[in-house]
Amino acid sequence: MLKLPALILTLCSVFLTGFIQPKKTPLDVLLWVKNKYVKHKSISYSILYRQKFFLGDDTMQWKAKCQLIRDTTDSVFGGRIWYKTSDGSEIYYNLKQVFAIDHPKKHIDVYNAHQNQTGPITGNISGNIIRINFLKPDKLLNQALDKNNLLTMDSDKTHYLIAIQYPPNEIFSNKKLMIWVDKKTGIIEKQKYYIKKESKEQYSEWILNNIRFDKSSYKGLDKSLNKYILTYSYKLYMPPSEKDFELLPNGAQAPAFTGIHFQNSQLVSLDQYKGKLLLLDFSYMSCAPCVEAIPHLLNLRKDFENKNFVVIALNSNDNRESHLKRLPGFINKHSISYPMIMTNRTVDSIYKVKVYPSFYLIDKNGKIVYSNLGFSTVVADTLRAAIKRQLD
Repeated sequence: MLKLPALILTLCSVFLTGFIQPKKTPLDVLLWVKNKYVKHKSISYSILYRQKFFLGDDTMQWKAKCQLIRDTTDSVFGGRIWYKTSDGSEIYYNLKQVFAIDHPKKHIDVYNAHQNQTGPITGNISGNIIRINFLKPDKLLNQALDKNNLLTMDSDKTHYLIAIQYPPNEIFSNKKLMIWVDKKTGIIEKQKYYIKKESKEQYSEWILNNIRFDKSSYKGLDKSLNKYILTYSYKLYMPPSEKDFELLPNGAQAPAFTGIHFQNSQLVSLDQYKGKLLLLDFSYMSCAPCVEAIPHLLNLRKDFENKNFVVIALNSNDNRESHLKRLPGFINKHSISYPMIMTNRTVDSIYKVKVYPSFYLIDKNGKIVYSNLGFSTVVADTLRAAIKRQLD
């Protein structure tokens, strides 16, 4: 039987631990996550990654299996990376090179990561599947500690739900990262990142499962890669030079092409525009600079339409059924009054188009008199001046 002082101490202990235990803060949880991750050398997981862009109505998604092995000496990514998507794309970074493995073609493209050749990961949307805060566990906590960011937390029976609200700026009115942390394990099982611009929203979402720690080894990854190297062809990546992006020269005859006039379903060819000053706009629906150019093209068409000047858009990127269904709404929304010609990539290739939008001005004899890749207000002014020279 407990004596009175001992009984009082026991009751106080129960009271303090059971009833006035401090409530966890968002920073407590994120510090717990960080400490959990830094104890482990590697992580493997399956993931569903989803993304929707400002200018698109469709949500794209990738399923993949990933392995990350942290190495604090690595200045590029912070460790080894391996992932394989459900469409068969496989990527491996071994702290020196990035290997992009194409199984259908039995070919490997090899990139020198320490010469900024990280495009297979950083230049592809699917590369975002590695952004789960494991290779650089301090990053998320540092964002939470930033006094400019608003940090809040809610919870349910199984997860802490932490929100990091970033301050608005001239472009974005709402920018927020949502993080779901398992209450039992301290592991992030889901993330969602929102950006809002005017009435448009873009988001990315990471949903993880089959999460395992310390089950990956670089020896196992290297062994798999070596097996492919023995049987697949491979090629060292050579970065493109300025010459690779050169458009067809002024004075050259514009290559012939055909396509379908989207608005009236008629077959169209370059020959139909002989005797006119023709502006070709190589563009597509979800290309932000292409959309930015539309009002300027409409103004050019309006200002010079009585002078035998014609604008047409050549679109080889929106031929998929889901995109074709959206095109009428896109055309109406942007009041596009010039023809949109649906072509194929061969047309882009013969015109050496690798950047969108790209423009060609073709005179009444079918000769190229001006070309430019990309768009800006400076390009719009230069284009107007080139049109005036031809019409004066």
